[in-house]
Amino acid sequence: MAGISTDGTAFGDMLAMLMALCMAGMILISRRYGNIPALPATCLASLLSASATLPFVTLTAVSTDELGILALFGLTNQVLGFGLFALGARLLPAMERALITALDAPLAPLWVWLIFAETPSAATLVGGAMVFAAVVGHVRLGTR
Repeated sequence: MAGISTDGTAFGDMLAMLMALCMAGMILISRRYGNIPALPATCLASLLSASATLPFVTLTAVSTDELGILALFGLTNQVLGFGLFALGARLLPAMERALITALDAPLAPLWVWLIFAETPSAATLVGGAMVFAAVVGHVRLGTR
């Protein structure tokens, strides 16, 4: 098929867009319905996400030890990370929440480098530094 990418890039881009829209929805819902307890709502969202992806899971692809590590990662990332984000999202204006959320992408290679010693490329470091500087600059200028 001419003109259609078969390397999965378009599908990955579509999933990334869907994820961004879901995050925006989560931010808007947490702001609109601030009386809903954040931690149970985050746990429910995590269970729904896991249920939606379960048909695509191949449990034999990872060892039992790796499965435990992945479960621990999921618990800390989803429950603790998103739980705290949902609690804090109620207290900040929408633009600041979006900017803070944008820090996830440039900081991810830093965590991988610190924990697994995987060196990010120069382009990754430059792009991450640009996003980080933009967020810090906005926050600093906004507090004046």
